[in-house]
Amino acid sequence: MTHPRHPESESSDSTPPIKISRSTWVSAPAYAIVAFSTLLIASALAVSNLQNTDALHGAEIKSLDSRATQIEHSLAQIEVMRNDILWIRRSIEVRSIPVVKTDSNPNGH
Repeated sequence: MTHPRHPESESSDSTPPIKISRSTWVSAPAYAIVAFSTLLIASALAVSNLQNTDALHGAEIKSLDSRATQIEHSLAQIEVMRNDILWIRRSIEVRSIPVVKTDSNPNGH
C-alpha cells in the first residue's frame, strides 16, 4: 500500500534542518585548548620577566643604598673636620689678640 502524496504537506518555503559537521565538534575545543595554552605560556613569560626585572632593580637599589650610606658617612666626617677647623681658627684668633693688663689679668696673657 502506498500513500498518496499530498502537495499541501510539503512546503517549498521550509528551511532545511541545521547540519552540524563532526569537524565543528572537534575543532572548537581544540581552538579553546590552543588559546588557553597560549594565554598560559604568555602569562608565565610575563611573570618570569617581572621577576627578572624586580631582581635587577633590587640589586640596583641595594647598590644605590650602599652609595648613599657612604656619602652620608663622608658628609659626617667632613662636618666633623669643619667643626675642628673652626675651633682651631677661634683658638688661634684668641691667642693672637693682645690682651690688655687688667686687675683680673695682671700678666696680660
